[in-house]
Amino acid sequence: MFEQRLCKGTDFSINGFCYVCRQKTTFDVDYRYAYVVDGMLTPNWRESLICRGCGLNNRMRAAVHALSDLLPAAAAVLIAEETTSLFRHLRSSYPTIVGFEYSLEVSTDARERPSRLDDLTSLTFAGETFDAVLTFDVFEHIPDVMRAFAECLRVLRPGGLLFFSVPFVFDQSTSFPRARIGSDGRIVHLAEPEYHADPRNSSGCLTFWNFGWDLLDRLASTGFVSPAANQYWHNQLGYLGKNLAFFTARKTASPSRIPGFD
Repeated sequence: MFEQRLCKGTDFSINGFCYVCRQKTTFDVDYRYAYVVDGMLTPNWRESLICRGCGLNNRMRAAVHALSDLLPAAAAVLIAEETTSLFRHLRSSYPTIVGFEYSLEVSTDARERPSRLDDLTSLTFAGETFDAVLTFDVFEHIPDVMRAFAECLRVLRPGGLLFFSVPFVFDQSTSFPRARIGSDGRIVHLAEPEYHADPRNSSGCLTFWNFGWDLLDRLASTGFVSPAANQYWHNQLGYLGKNLAFFTARKTASPSRIPGFD
């Protein structure tokens, strides 16, 4: 495997071409969030390969690249992040983009700028407001993920795009819940607790889901059409790692109803 030949167990760099910078660059690889694959300590490729020019990692640069083919500059875009370098780069391409940080607890004051908070299961935006909704590694942290999908559908205009990434298990047919919210409002752990890095919380963000292929069926049952997993890999562009993917789905041109709000 190409990536295995690069791994030495210590931080390293490779040369390539950055789509965001539009020039040759160096990608830095570190072992933060590394894991063992076939007995070898392996970098988390999605979160590494940081370009020395733009500062974006593998996943972020690939997202900018993919969206450049999917969305015109005039698109009305909603993204579930606002304090990240990815948001700042996307704002240069989509000047009217609206960002927010996902939170389950949102007060009226917290929705005000400069750092807006919103709940993906109960968005504060009017229906059919956006041409695209973007989320990157957010849905796995939402207990009622089906309601979050329905909210994304609600705020999209007819024909609008849902574009997102999640940690995904490619050899798993069924999504696996790691935790849920009990009837008393407390978290019930169904597996060993797993936390991901959170810019707003040093303790990390709890993972509620490990997604499998039924994720596409879940999107379809919510009312989206043409749900798809779009794999990507390119050694010169610094898109390395196994099973890298973005997910897409569309809102129909003339929906008769929005499932999940009956």
